[in-house]
Amino acid sequence: MPEKPVHVMEGHQQDAVGCCFIHNVGGWEGGKIMCTVSKDSTLRLWDADGGGCLGVHEEEGSGMWTSVRCWDGEIEKEGGGIGGGGIEEFHMGVPHLVATTFYGGIYIFTVFPEDNGKGRRGLGMKAVNLVRPIVENEYEMGVDTVPLPTAI
Repeated sequence: MPEKPVHVMEGHQQDAVGCCFIHNVGGWEGGKIMCTVSKDSTLRLWDADGGGCLGVHEEEGSGMWTSVRCWDGEIEKEGGGIGGGGIEEFHMGVPHLVATTFYGGIYIFTVFPEDNGKGRRGLGMKAVNLVRPIVENEYEMGVDTVPLPTAI
């Protein structure tokens, strides 16, 4: 373990509570990518080699994030239950981020390269599926992003 941090990644307004590395983003020719989630209700994508922020995402109504994991279809080709049909419903070989919220939401995001409007390439993400609590012990699944209630 190095004595000093390799990079200090600044941008979250509150504690970062989860992080993961993202693999095989199609069309991305940059270096390694890392995602962090925070109590500030944002997910951030980072250049893991240089430490710069590549993208920020705030999902309306999600609230505070609690964890994130990269789900790479090339690595994990088995599974089931999500959306009723297993991971084959998602694009195999395209990385997905699975992120959870304090309010019990489970979001699945795709990550893709995009122009940030300032002449620089960045990364974006879009929610492609969501499982959210409706009432205690009942859940609703949807393909589109559905805001979480402010109080459960």
